[in-house]
Amino acid sequence: MAEKLFPKGAPDSPYGRRVMKKMALLLGLFFLVLGGLGLVPDLAPNGNLFGLFKVNLAHNLLHLISGLFGVIVAGTSFHASMVYLRIVGIVYAILAFIGFFIGNAPLLGMFAHNLADAWLHLGIALVGLSFGYAWKINTHINGVAPSERL
Repeated sequence: MAEKLFPKGAPDSPYGRRVMKKMALLLGLFFLVLGGLGLVPDLAPNGNLFGLFKVNLAHNLLHLISGLFGVIVAGTSFHASMVYLRIVGIVYAILAFIGFFIGNAPLLGMFAHNLADAWLHLGIALVGLSFGYAWKINTHINGVAPSERL
């Protein structure tokens, strides 16, 4: 799978490391934009962002916090970006799974939610998991230990 995500080089190459950090940055910016747009009343009339995604203040704050972390870790290290993408992938997969079962009810009792959100969360999870697990963190690559690859 890594070869398809990184056609110009292996995931552990300098190119692959840049891709990982850029993906964390892009996902972080996506969350920031999404959270910010959800706060604009004209774009989210009656709590429906673009008339499709159910949002409220808690939901928007979750996206803004997720985005802030993404932007911060993308500026630090390859490893931090990888861990961020993995966490986002796992958390949003869980949210999608729960969301498909509860339908249009509030998620965890506080986050506005509908099935469109569940599908979006599934897409976010797939991106995070695909990029976050393209690396084998506990293996030596070209004789270099994981702690030395940061």
